[in-house]
Amino acid sequence: MTKQIPNSLISHLFDNASTDSIWMGFHIDLRRNSMLYPFPPLASPLEQKQMVHTISEALFQSGLFVEPNVFDIHTLSPTERAFLFEHYAILPAQEEEKGPHIIVDLSGNIAIIIHNEDHLQFVAYTSAPLFHQTWHTIQALEAQIGTRFPYAFSKEYGFLTQSLAHAGTGLLLESYLHLPLLLSHPDELQKELPDFIECVSPGAFQDVNICLLRSKYRIGFSEDEIVSALISSSQHLQEKEHALREEAIKVRIETFQDRIGRAYGLLLHSKVLDAEEARRALSDIKLGISLNLIHGVQDQDINALIFQNRRGHVSMNHPKEPSIEKARAHLVKETMKKITLTF
Repeated sequence: MTKQIPNSLISHLFDNASTDSIWMGFHIDLRRNSMLYPFPPLASPLEQKQMVHTISEALFQSGLFVEPNVFDIHTLSPTERAFLFEHYAILPAQEEEKGPHIIVDLSGNIAIIIHNEDHLQFVAYTSAPLFHQTWHTIQALEAQIGTRFPYAFSKEYGFLTQSLAHAGTGLLLESYLHLPLLLSHPDELQKELPDFIECVSPGAFQDVNICLLRSKYRIGFSEDEIVSALISSSQHLQEKEHALREEAIKVRIETFQDRIGRAYGLLLHSKVLDAEEARRALSDIKLGISLNLIHGVQDQDINALIFQNRRGHVSMNHPKEPSIEKARAHLVKETMKKITLTF
């Protein structure tokens, strides 16, 4: 029997969307491999099945997941598969016929991917206020599964992964910041950061003025050092962006009124919307809330909408709509109807 993604899971995915005007939260990706099995491309179907059983059993016994759902990628429809990969920023392995399995808790906050690029990926999107709670849960999950699934570790290189880029801590931690004013001066922005922290524009959120902060390296730093550096750098850039916005209100308010008014009109009246124009306009609406030019919606609403307007999410939530562009326009229009411009 094919197992589908329950509506209860989909409805919970953005309950914890950030309420912040700048700091939209974190993406956590922690990778581990077993010392008992070959890396995923070389593992046999039997070895894969044994791994899924061992990891699932350890997870269920931990009690750390609320109503865990286990999905074999092959039992999902193409839309459901795209939805999960998109939501958790998972890159599917080249040899997809060998996996993966995905275990998701009811809240949708954390997922465990088994046998994709590595044996294990603990992934999560979480807001800044909930980061430490989510991170501690992932650490507890990693420790619990590790008692049944000993990890491949080198005293010289740290935790071993299929790609050298992830070896060391095995932790890819990314902080999402909405920085429309700071990003207009990218060279100056990079000068504000430590040498091992970089700001990149994530492909899924181009044109949304989102800076994705992350550590350039996994080897040579501890997990605590990466977490501390990301948090302090995010707070620093947040303060810089706030200062620029306060200045903008004083000297360039008419420019922003025009920019935000155009974005509002586009999102309210469009019958079809492609992803690029929707992203740009939603970014301006989010800025308008911060500049007190918009009432009726909160940052939490727009932050969730920025994630929800991606192709996989639109398809999943509007399965009967033949046109993604029409469904996207309908999705954002419902939120725009709540808005009042204050200029």
